[in-house]
Amino acid sequence: MKESSAKQGSTARSSTRGRGSTQQFDKPDWLLSATDNFKFLDSFRRPANLTAENELTRLDLEDVPVFDTNKNEVLNARHKLERDQFLKSSDKELIWSCLTLVRLNFQQLDSLASTDKSSSYQWEMNWKHTRAEVNQVYEAARLLSLDPEETRDAIIASIFSDAVKNRSNFLIHNVHGAQAAASSLSQLMRVDEGPGKKSISRIVKAIKEHQVAPPEFMAQVISAQLCRAKGINPKKMIDWEAAWMAADEQDKYVPLIKSICEKVAKPFELANLNEDRDRINFNAQERELLLCVGIEDWFVPHPESESSKISHVVIAGDHCINYNHPEGFAKIAMLRGPNTDPLFHDDTIYTSLASAVASFSDSYKILRPEIQPMALAGLRRTKTAVERVASIMRELFSGIVYGGQDPNERSGLRSVEQAVERAKLKNPELFNQQTAKMSSLSQDYRRKAMECVGEVLQNWFDVEGELPFENGSQKTPGDLRLPYWNAPLTYAPRLPNGFYDVSRFSDLEERQYAFARKIREIAVELLRAEEWVF
Repeated sequence: MKESSAKQGSTARSSTRGRGSTQQFDKPDWLLSATDNFKFLDSFRRPANLTAENELTRLDLEDVPVFDTNKNEVLNARHKLERDQFLKSSDKELIWSCLTLVRLNFQQLDSLASTDKSSSYQWEMNWKHTRAEVNQVYEAARLLSLDPEETRDAIIASIFSDAVKNRSNFLIHNVHGAQAAASSLSQLMRVDEGPGKKSISRIVKAIKEHQVAPPEFMAQVISAQLCRAKGINPKKMIDWEAAWMAADEQDKYVPLIKSICEKVAKPFELANLNEDRDRINFNAQERELLLCVGIEDWFVPHPESESSKISHVVIAGDHCINYNHPEGFAKIAMLRGPNTDPLFHDDTIYTSLASAVASFSDSYKILRPEIQPMALAGLRRTKTAVERVASIMRELFSGIVYGGQDPNERSGLRSVEQAVERAKLKNPELFNQQTAKMSSLSQDYRRKAMECVGEVLQNWFDVEGELPFENGSQKTPGDLRLPYWNAPLTYAPRLPNGFYDVSRFSDLEERQYAFARKIREIAVELLRAEEWVF
């Protein structure tokens, strides 16, 4: 699902840095407005060595598996785009350049972040999501019969849709992404009143409107953020009667929040929209309240509007990579569980992955009918991938040691290899892939994933010893309870400064919380290896 998170350190080099350092007086007024006076220009400046950087971007996309529906084969994203005959060479080069500017920004942000590389917010989540989404958007564009220029613009819109997304601007990252796109494109194409303005304008429009999905989830997030802004317990907002509330000042916000969220959850109802059907028509009180969380407008691509087709392609691409693709499930696993916002404190990794399925249903409702079969096919594929990963992890965390290994000399890699062997024996139907479409590289990526998981386990064995199962949980061999895997994880209370009070943990609970992050990391690695099987 499209996830938000708690506020974290630095934002995406945003604010007024670009605005303050570069006044663009020679640019047309429409462009100054679209970029908010080039607010993000410093974050997305065209590099002097753009050609060389584009080649590095091409190499990076060789790690992205895609399926070519025309040739019925698995290949990588670079080769599919380069051999495509539908887009012009100049359009492809513009796409590569946009990818490069976004890649460099994520790379810079990642280098400044204090988080571990394996769980980095910008590179491991946003960039890998972006590069995988390109192909989903391309396929959706063909299903909606977009012409080559519209297809190019849809792909570019998807590239920038999460380009300025961080843990503090989730509800308005679409607006920031649109500003970054306009700033970037002004350096890469003509910005006169002709085709350049037309393309930039519809790219900006599509980026702003992609935020509409999944609608019920977005309504929940807005509700939670508004509750926090007004000191209301968001978990109690389910009770719209608000009999539990004491303060008169808080009482007045409850019906407003309810009204806002009902409109956001049903974005295509004409009664909720303005005359142009491109924004939700909030009343004055609702608008004033929404400003508390930075929202000035909620943009809507109404399906009856012909100009919304590009937006719907971007929404489809985002849906398909998030909710019916192994990469999307991996991303969502990274965004939930330990060390995340309390809204995403799941009991187990299964709960985290189930949230993607719930958001599939939520987002599926607003997909265009032409695209729905593509989404369902992806969901079937991903369901099998998740079942394979779960079967391996089930064996990995069974607590059973095979082969007479000395517990003090456990091999992480050997533990993974044995888990895969046992999963294949117990679930042959999941691993019989004679009918599956696979890349010749799939085994290489699976082996790399196994080595990575083996290293994660080995580091744990070397430092912490055995896995932190619940005390007294074993009744029979393999019946061990491991928090965040097959037992609820205990979360530390959150302090006002945003940190967690782990001082209340017992030694075992602290180890279990630490290993929960490893469970998540293992799931992510195994899910991403599944990308190469179609």
